[in-house]
Amino acid sequence: MNSFQRVFDKSDRRIRGLWERNGSFYVQAMVADPETGLKKNNRIRLEGAANRTEAIKAMYDVLKGIKAGEIASTKSAPDFKTFREHYGKVAGNPHATPFLIHILVAVAEHERNMISSRTKSALDAARARGVKFGNPRYEEAIPKANEAWKAIAADRNAGLRKVVAEVMEKTGLTKLAEIAEALNLRGIKTNRGCGFTPTHIHRLLKAA
Repeated sequence: MNSFQRVFDKSDRRIRGLWERNGSFYVQAMVADPETGLKKNNRIRLEGAANRTEAIKAMYDVLKGIKAGEIASTKSAPDFKTFREHYGKVAGNPHATPFLIHILVAVAEHERNMISSRTKSALDAARARGVKFGNPRYEEAIPKANEAWKAIAADRNAGLRKVVAEVMEKTGLTKLAEIAEALNLRGIKTNRGCGFTPTHIHRLLKAA
């Protein structure tokens, strides 16, 4: 059997990115060729992975290495044991075994779930007591913020109208399209950072 076969977990669910062919396991990933620098989606052989469990661990190690920039070859991946030793040293335990790493990961995941559960419970209890989250002065802050933005826009529009009047006086331009083009040539932007159009000039002069 020379074709690549999908790999399934114990629950008969497909493991995405993991393949098997002739007793060897492969991970499908996007990596860069060290010679050309071009990225290519390729299947990388997981050296040293003798069974499905080791293949799954090796696959995640390889994906971590690709993300960290430690693997840039599209042809092969480091041996599984080499990766295990590397990440054991990173974890501060060069003698870490796959079983120990599995336990540490499980404990970390359990702690994360406990923290999430405690946080959600505390928030629910606070809501039950009538506590309101967020800005306690939200209803007061929004009108003030809107007034401040309107004041800023009004000041800027007043300055733009002076510029438009100056352009019209010095150049004799009267058409809205010509005035808009003149402002754009000067590098002047609208309040939203866009270029001027005849509609912008019409609204600006109408609001005077």
